Amino acid sequence: MNQLILILLVLAFPLLAMGQRISYDSTFQSNGLEFRVQQIQLEKYMSILKITNGERIVLEDTLDFFTDLQLIDFNDDKSIDIQIRFMGNVDTQSLYLFDFSKNRFQKVVGFEKFPEAKRVKISEELYYSYHRSGCADNYWTSDLFKINDFNTTQLGKIFGEGCEDPMQVKVYKIGQNKKDLVETLPYKVVEENRDNKWGFIADYWAKNYKRFR
Repeated sequence: MNQLILILLVLAFPLLAMGQRISYDSTFQSNGLEFRVQQIQLEKYMSILKITNGERIVLEDTLDFFTDLQLIDFNDDKSIDIQIRFMGNVDTQSLYLFDFSKNRFQKVVGFEKFPEAKRVKISEELYYSYHRSGCADNYWTSDLFKINDFNTTQLGKIFGEGCEDPMQVKVYKIGQNKKDLVETLPYKVVEENRDNKWGFIADYWAKNYKRFR
């Protein structure tokens, strides 16, 4: 028994000596392969995201400390993806999609710019975000975007101005190095939606996404 305890202490020593601790550890399957994902907490508010397949290190990324890790099928391709959350004035997320061609996970470039991202209803390839933009969340922004080859491209923006007159909603189409005003709506379109701004945003992108492609 004493020998077993000694072996465990020897194995644990390198981790503890470096000021590290494992704060998340789970296994899951994608494409018939088993993966292990770990969050290793470092000193000075840093973390390591580590993904392995057996002895093979699939991904190892050093990041700011993150508060939440989710195993989800973000893009509905029947595989597990990894989404992590960073706390701040506006919470942001990073997304690692499963790459079937290489049986690994790849970080989506620019995803941090689109907090609380959700899939647009009906569309299989477009997503929208939401974040506070001031005045106790009465100014707010939702961006329409797509993910292609693990990169994000912004297509549209809704900016809600519900704090001071004139209270309104402005919608923009985003192109390369330009932003065109599509329409300006009275803020009552938000207030009259039974789910307020959350319902308005979801409904607007679902009904109008083709105008921004």
